[in-house]
Amino acid sequence: MLTKDVNHGLHALSILENDLHTPIVNGKCNRERVEDLLLIAIYRKDIGPMVQEDVNLICEMLDDLIDALRKEE
Repeated sequence: MLTKDVNHGLHALSILENDLHTPIVNGKCNRERVEDLLLIAIYRKDIGPMVQEDVNLICEMLDDLIDALRKEE
């Protein structure tokens, strides 16, 4: 894991707030789109390097937030 834990949450919230996790697929974030967007951000040097474990954790956080928001409705 290259990214600090606090950054995982910040990335997940930023993705969620900007609707970059959509369209939702089977009640989960659009993992393929999220991975592509994170890769582009890394290439642009908007965010630091990360490994697949970081991406997986961010996607899991997104899935948890989507689930929590769905339960509030």
